[in-house]
Amino acid sequence: MIEGFDSPPVVMMPYNATYYPALMEGWKLNKKVDLIAWKFNGDNYDDRSVKLMDRLEERLNRNNITIRKINMKNFKQEAANLREVYNKAWDKNAGFVPLNDEEFDYQAKDLKLVLDPDFCFVAEQDGKLVGFGAAIPDMNQIQIKIKKGRLLPTGIFKLLFGKKNVKGIRILLLGVIDGYRKMGIEACIYGSIIKSYRAKNFEYAEAGWTLEHNDLVNNAIIAIKGDPYKKYRIYEKAI
Repeated sequence: MIEGFDSPPVVMMPYNATYYPALMEGWKLNKKVDLIAWKFNGDNYDDRSVKLMDRLEERLNRNNITIRKINMKNFKQEAANLREVYNKAWDKNAGFVPLNDEEFDYQAKDLKLVLDPDFCFVAEQDGKLVGFGAAIPDMNQIQIKIKKGRLLPTGIFKLLFGKKNVKGIRILLLGVIDGYRKMGIEACIYGSIIKSYRAKNFEYAEAGWTLEHNDLVNNAIIAIKGDPYKKYRIYEKAI
């Protein structure tokens, strides 16, 4: 992290001391790319994606594309389908490495513990998944209060019982496979997440991270009043 040291990290985001960037550069590492984390506070966002949802969903329905919540009762099969979409939707991203079945299942099992189906949506056409988006509760609100971060013997209970008091989310993933982009799927998924966020009276949301040169995504976030409040940097060094 190179900017945004004035606030704690949200769930599954790194944090480091302020001297790290100088340390990296002292070792002659150079910037490869920056990544941005965006924040929305309270109701300070543009909800045009919500207002457009009905019209966009009608257009998607004409192409047999529907948006639905993730099916937690059939999570194993959902995860298998999501892995395929994940590997296809992010394959052009810098540094992306496809996940195999074992790797994806491992991460999916961890996420299942904190997933709220009201914030997880998939897009499918005739039963085939073509995109998905997911936000997860910011469990760091609880973990920051657990002494030394230890879950045992009592920390686990604080984590499990404190989940209902979390008032923030992190929009973790949003991806649509090639051939289905710019059809309105992304906006409908975002709109669905925003509707749940508003219904639950959450206080903040973080979206990210995004590549600094991903103008398509970044401009869309700026359009709904996202604040670029943290920045991260990937360094590299010629060998």
